[in-house]
Amino acid sequence: MFVGLLVEPIGRAGVNVFGRPFRLLAVGLALAVALALCAVHATSFWANDCTLLTRAHQIAPKNLTAQNDLGVEWMLRGNIGQAQAMLERVRQEHPDDWRSAFNLGRLEYLKHDYPEAEQHLRRAIKLRPTAADPYVTLGQIQLKANRPRDALESMHRAVELNAYSSRFHTIYGLVLEVNGKCPAAVTEFEAALALDPNSYALGGRMGRHRAAPARPCEREP
Repeated sequence: MFVGLLVEPIGRAGVNVFGRPFRLLAVGLALAVALALCAVHATSFWANDCTLLTRAHQIAPKNLTAQNDLGVEWMLRGNIGQAQAMLERVRQEHPDDWRSAFNLGRLEYLKHDYPEAEQHLRRAIKLRPTAADPYVTLGQIQLKANRPRDALESMHRAVELNAYSSRFHTIYGLVLEVNGKCPAAVTEFEAALALDPNSYALGGRMGRHRAAPARPCEREP
């Protein structure tokens, strides 16, 4: 709206260059100025994501996306109590919302309450079996609980659902290593590196495999 208010009168009036009207030039200049002013205004008003998400929640307090996003932002900032209260409220009001179940699983994972986290994640998977992210967090929990075969199954499913995530291929490769499947792990690291060729960590890991291919996977039959 602000852009329109500024551009319209200038565009209508035009400018004279060597005595000729150039309305297009005027509109272009006005638009550039307006966008610059809007960018400055937005940057100063929305100082950070938390401010933006809090405002979005105030405008639409029942909106599921706004509630989930604000809960996650609080969680990432370490405001675990606020995040849990928000996400639990969403879960109670919308028991069929898979995102709140997934986010509660992430929250319990951060709290190191792995059994509780797994319950939320399995519920998220039941509600949205085609979402890859719950399988990834579930696989990480299973690995921490010394259940590498279960983690292998979860990560395999995650990569099936999203083959374009370098992070997913990397985690799957690590789980394959733990299960003693070195050639398959290398294949996953190569896939991850193809998606993120500038990854220093992946490059280093591949270098270690090339230098001593048997060492990380002694259990490989």
